[in-house]
Amino acid sequence: MTPSLASTVQAGARRCPRKPGLRPRLMVALLLLLAASLLFAAGTPKPDRLVLRAADLGERWPLTLTGGTLACDGSGAITLTGDDNVSYALNDRAVAAGYPAPLKVWKYDDSIGGVNMPLAPLIEIGKPLCRGDAS
Repeated sequence: MTPSLASTVQAGARRCPRKPGLRPRLMVALLLLLAASLLFAAGTPKPDRLVLRAADLGERWPLTLTGGTLACDGSGAITLTGDDNVSYALNDRAVAAGYPAPLKVWKYDDSIGGVNMPLAPLIEIGKPLCRGDAS
């Protein structure tokens, strides 16, 4: 006859946990979840385009276009591609990259005669679209 399991355990030995291996499995699952979260956060690309309408900025909209797609390329050139399918430069980097200035579609500031409205509202919205500094 084989001895019973209880008789083979030495006196003073500790009891085994009810579910051996549960704690290591839980730790592995938590580590995998953490690793997946970090990979997802690091691998999520930042958008580099945003569709805007004149109504989004109201009276601060500086162009005669009804809207367009605001974009930033890797060099920090912020542009707005209008309904006319022309990509206009909104900052110096875009001008340096060869995009045309928005002279044909740039509104005048009625409160100051002969002065164009500032492009700053569009540039400020466009900066976060850039992967680097877009001054």
